[in-house]
Amino acid sequence: LIAYSVAFAVWEITVGVTTPVETAAGMAFGVKRGIIASASGKIGGAITAYFLGRYILRDYVKLKLEKNEMMELVKKSIETNPLRVALIWRFSCLPEFVKNFGLSILPLKSTHFIAAAFLHGFPFTCLWTCLGAEAGLLARGVVTKPSRALQTMIGGVYIFGFIVSPAVVGLWVKGLKDQ
Repeated sequence: LIAYSVAFAVWEITVGVTTPVETAAGMAFGVKRGIIASASGKIGGAITAYFLGRYILRDYVKLKLEKNEMMELVKKSIETNPLRVALIWRFSCLPEFVKNFGLSILPLKSTHFIAAAFLHGFPFTCLWTCLGAEAGLLARGVVTKPSRALQTMIGGVYIFGFIVSPAVVGLWVKGLKDQ
């Protein structure tokens, strides 16, 4: 599990698409161990990326994002509502490494970043790990049909992922542009 957590942290820093990894952890390790290992890797990797971007790769990250018009709007917004903006940014459809490194160059306190990484990352880790554990049981024939909980989780993911999250981010971006 330690090797998985470390590998997942590296994945979080470099690749950033975590859903399939967390789902596979649920299949391989079960719910409890999968959540512990995935949350450690995901949140640890996010925090590591943030500090790498803040202190070691700052000039490189700034160079990559300097022509992005949204970054200046986000910078102004984050000064007045740091945790709220960090959470909205984390809930956007951007890859994890963009979320982590992007926030690292903004005037955001480390404590706000860590809180946002946990508040965003832990619930999704629980969701995808539980989904993976049950999908593993279905694949192995231990259960014959998905539980009501699995069906509800999948329905919730569709509603949140395709309607709620894009709407919140879109309204936030519109508000930033209107200012």
